[in-house]
Amino acid sequence: MNRDDGGALIGNPFDVIPVFNEVNTIKEIIEQVRGVHLPQIANREIVIVDDFSTDGTRDLLVPYKDHNAFKIVFHDRNRGKGAALRTGIAQTTGSLVIIQDADLEYDPQEYPSYSRLYLPAKPTSSSGPGSRAASPSGSFIFGTPWETDS
Repeated sequence: MNRDDGGALIGNPFDVIPVFNEVNTIKEIIEQVRGVHLPQIANREIVIVDDFSTDGTRDLLVPYKDHNAFKIVFHDRNRGKGAALRTGIAQTTGSLVIIQDADLEYDPQEYPSYSRLYLPAKPTSSSGPGSRAASPSGSFIFGTPWETDS
């Protein structure tokens, strides 16, 4: 990730939301994720992978296919959460991926607490190819390792 002249990160970060039979929570989690402001991130995309829901979740996701901020993928059969995550991550092109479950178990308001991972100052020369962090509630963020000035 590089900064442009305005301090924003270059490359879109992505939220990946695997979904299976979440008709009661899908709209709420989408609004919660969209409502989180991430400092210095100009554009963000949300990838939602429906793992062959049968409860009406798929019908609720169809209108989001027309929004630029969303990528909606429908599995043709139930493949499991791991496959939904792999499908979602394969749709991303940025260097930051936030994984958010659709059942409201994890709180999207925790995203800003990961700022040390997504506000780069300089790349580390001794770190591995990526980093992973978990919040107290268990949501995950994946990204390129960076050191901050602080």
